[in-house]
Order: sequence, then C-alpha cells, then structure tokens
Amino acid sequence: MGGHHLETDPEGPALNTPLAEALSAVLLVAVLAWAVVRPFGWPEAALAVPAAGIVIATGAIPLEHARAEAERLGPVVGFLAAVLVLAHFCDVEGLFQACGAWMARWAAGRPVRLLTAVFALASAITAVLSLDATIVLLTPVVFATAARTGVRPKPHVYACTHLSNTASLLLPVSNLTNLLAFAASGLSFTRFAALMALPWLVAIGAEYLVFRRFFARDLTAAAPVSKEAAEAPPLPLFALVTVGCTLAGFVVASAFGVDPAWVAAAGALVLAGRALLRRRATPLAVVRAAAPAFLAFVLALGVVVRAVVDNGLADVLGRVLPGGTGLAALLGTAALAAVLANLINNLPAVLVLLPLAAPAGSGAVLAVLLGVNIGPNLTYAGSLATLLWRRIVHQHEHGVDLGEFTRLGLIAVPCSLAVSVVALWGRCRFSEDFREPREAGRMRVIAWLVEGTWPACVDAVRTHAPPDAEVVLLHVSGPDVPGVAHGAFAGLLGRGHPERDPGGLLEALEGTSATEILDAAAERLGRPCARAERSGRVEREVVAAAEGADLLVLARDGDRSRLGPRSLGPAVRFAVDHAPCPVLLVWPEPAPGLATIPPPPPHHHH
Repeated sequence: MGGHHLETDPEGPALNTPLAEALSAVLLVAVLAWAVVRPFGWPEAALAVPAAGIVIATGAIPLEHARAEAERLGPVVGFLAAVLVLAHFCDVEGLFQACGAWMARWAAGRPVRLLTAVFALASAITAVLSLDATIVLLTPVVFATAARTGVRPKPHVYACTHLSNTASLLLPVSNLTNLLAFAASGLSFTRFAALMALPWLVAIGAEYLVFRRFFARDLTAAAPVSKEAAEAPPLPLFALVTVGCTLAGFVVASAFGVDPAWVAAAGALVLAGRALLRRRATPLAVVRAAAPAFLAFVLALGVVVRAVVDNGLADVLGRVLPGGTGLAALLGTAALAAVLANLINNLPAVLVLLPLAAPAGSGAVLAVLLGVNIGPNLTYAGSLATLLWRRIVHQHEHGVDLGEFTRLGLIAVPCSLAVSVVALWGRCRFSEDFREPREAGRMRVIAWLVEGTWPACVDAVRTHAPPDAEVVLLHVSGPDVPGVAHGAFAGLLGRGHPERDPGGLLEALEGTSATEILDAAAERLGRPCARAERSGRVEREVVAAAEGADLLVLARDGDRSRLGPRSLGPAVRFAVDHAPCPVLLVWPEPAPGLATIPPPPPHHHH
C-alpha cells in the first residue's frame, strides 16, 4: 500500500510510514508465537493486550478503528464465553463420561467401530458445543476409552484434532471463526446451518475414508472388552435437555431476529445455576469457565490484525483473492484461506480475509470459512485448537510424530477441502433463495472505474465512504471491439489461422488494462476493498453490479467543458437512470463554472 495515498486520509493510520507496516507485522508474529509457546505458562493475552496497546499508542491504527474493531468483535466474544460455560458444565454433569462409556460398549473391542464412534461423537460435540469441547473434554475420554478397550489410541486421538477443525463447519457456535463468518455473511442461524450441512457431511466423510486408509495397520488388531468398559454411568438427562433446548432456541431466535448470544447465555446460565445450587461449582469457577484471558486475547488479536490490514496486508491479499462465487473462485478462495491459516493461524486469517470476501457475498464468506477450518489440519500452528490438542496428548505421555501428522494432513486437507467446496458451490447454486447479502449494518459502495476518469471515483470513495464500508472496485469490459475484430477476421480471411486473429490480442490487451486499472485504484484507495470484473453491455453490467449496494460512484463521461446534461454520455446516463441504489456522480476534473450553463430556450410571444 502506498503510504503517500493515506497521508491525506483523515480516517487512515496516523503512523503512515514503513515503520507502521513493520511494527504491526512484527507484533502480530510475536503475539502468535507467544500463543504457540506460552512461556512460563502465561496466557495468550499476556502479550496480545500490550501489543494492541502499542499499535494504538504509536498510531499504527487510529483509535477509532480500534474501537470499531472491538465493537464488531464484542458480540462474538460474548457468544463464545457463553458456549464455553455451557460446554464446561456439560462436563460437570457427566456428559462426556457417558459418551466414553457408550463408545466402549458400542465398539466392543473392535478398533474400526471405535473409530466410527469417535467420528460420530466428535462431529456432534464439535458442532453443538464447539471445537474446544472436543479438544479439552473429549480427547481425554478417548484416551481412557482406548485404554479400557485395549485398542491402539493413535487413530482415535488424531481423529479428535482433525474433527475439532473439520467438523466445526456446521453451526455458528461450533468455532470462533464461524461466529466471525456468521456476522459477516448476513445469514440467519438456520440459513447458515442449511448451507453448511452438506459441506460438513462430505468433509467428515472424506476425513473418515482417509483415516481408514492411513491408519489401516492400527485398526486391524481387535481387543477383548473389559468389565470396566461395560460399566455405564447414568445418562445426564438434564444436560442433554438443556443442550437440546438451547439448539431449539437458536432456531427460534433466528426466526424472530434475536441475537443467538442471548440463547447461549440462557443455556449457560441454566447449567451454571444448577451447579451453583448443588454446590458443585463456585462463582469463581463459572468465571474461569468463560476463559476471560482467552476472550481478552481474541479482542486484542483483532486490533493487532486490523493494524496489519490497515498497513498493507489487505492490499496484497486483495490482488490474489478471487472474485465472485463460481466454482473456480470458491476453490481459490478456500485454498488461499487454508494456506494463510497455516502461515499466520486461522483466527488472524479469518479476520484478514472476511472484509475482503464479504462484498462478493455469502458464498465467498463461507468458502473462506471452509479454508480456515479445514486447512489447520495440515500443521500444528494452523489453529489454537491443534496446539491445545498437542499439549493434552503430551500430558497423556503419547508422542506425536510431526512427519506423520503432516503426511496425514497432506492427504486429508486437500480431499476434504475440495469436496466441501464443491458441495458448498452446489448448495448455493441450486438454492432458490440464496442471495449475496452483506454484513448487517455495513455500507456497500460500488465504484465504477473507467480509463481516464477512475482516479476521481476512487477519491470520492475515500472522501465520502465510512471507514468500515465494504468497497468494491468495478471494471466492465465491453465485448464490442474484440467482437468486431473477430468477425472481420473471420469474414475476410476465414477461420483457418486463429493464431492471427486480432480479436484475441485485443481481448488480452483489454484484460491487461483492466488489471492495471484495478491495481492502481486499490493502491490509491489505500484501504481494504474487493475487485470485480465484468464483461458485456457496459451500462447494463454496471446496473446489475449495483444491485444490493448502498451507493454507486461513477464519473461523467460526456462533454465536460460545460455544465449540463451533455456532460453525461450514453452509458453513464443509462446507469444514472436505472441504478437500483443512490448514485454519486463526480467530475473527473474541476467542474466548469456556472457561466457554462446553457441559456434557457427563447420565449416566443404569441
């Protein structure tokens, strides 16, 4: 991002130098490294909170941007706290011990049946109670169940970490990344779940097939069932009913437009209140169950990531992030998200990519989610859940071979990611009511860029669009000139030598010009934005692109030597007359004086 473009932007970073870019990047790397290592056992927030203070104090991010980021993440963090409390007190009620006893009885000493049971339970627990419940609460139960039944624990324990990521696709409550994507998608709770159900199922199915093949040797030896494995603790009906009512509450709340966080809080309050009344927990235990240090880490990390985004990362990613919701675009978006998750962890990755993907619609947002949820199965650093899983495995004196973990990920991640993206594309393509809504409350601005006049449109966006607006830079290529060239060549010389056809060369030149304009416009804008390229009848493509937008910015394209209707050419006139949203019409250069207004027609006296 060119620093000189932001110096005149009152909403941009105050520290607008390469130092701001370097400082925010170094702090992000330091915060993530601290979260991985956790020196002296200190919490992740121990460095993240001071780092957020530094980027604000130095001006690498304006205080207004930091406050806006905290306000955006606030409801998400509250939702996360309620879900963590709900999962903790499900464990207090004995839900996970009952799950372990069921797995042992059903498996009957057969490793393949135990793996199937682990897949079923881990998928359900991850979807309903979040991936943290699977990692922290189910993994130790799986270790104990494998020991009681005498089977090798490796495939079943590895399934816990893979499914904590892959099986967290279904509901907004399943993962913190889901909560962020849910807020950006503009979808209701039930609509989100309906669109993600098929990708969730096929991704889990792909993982299961990979596990059966990869761990074939570990899954061959059977073991007798011990008497201890056959013993069944009482079923915690109260916890099951509470969780069921909470899920039903999510559906009802979604229908009436109520924030699902209130439903999660109600479920957590019921289970926590029961534990307090029965003296099985203290108020301090309830607070600890909400993991306040981790919640502070999430907020602080959001501020640090926003500083990195404001200082150039969004510009780089905006150039490589595919636009649209076609199959190729969704595959590219998911792949980029998966790679980025393994480079900087999936939580910063989703914070960076969502503002860039949101203007393309819910399909692109959900593709990002597939990438950042499935991708972390490739490396330890991909998600905090994987790091936590590794720590728990070591506590049980069970080694994890890095090479084996990576080989499994290299097979499982591409398979599950590809089939889930195809499923998402199919689900969206054949869904009659699927639309591409933006994040609720955020303004969407479309800037139509044309050779020669685009700088004025970009400057108008910088001046008039709010700091958190979703900006889409639009370029439309008309097929007329290449089409005429194709036709002339075919008519005069025939179709025997397509390599000589000038139409193809013109198309290539037109595509290069569009890319150069979009690159230059994104650099001049100096803030997160999306890019859109269309081709066809220019004026109609512009109107179609403006559907659902809050503002269309375009420049006059006619006789600009004087004021009046002739300053609008046919394409701009059509867009102004037919745009389905408010229009901001700008002069590419200083407007002519009032003296250029055409005189009124002469008045004839009869």
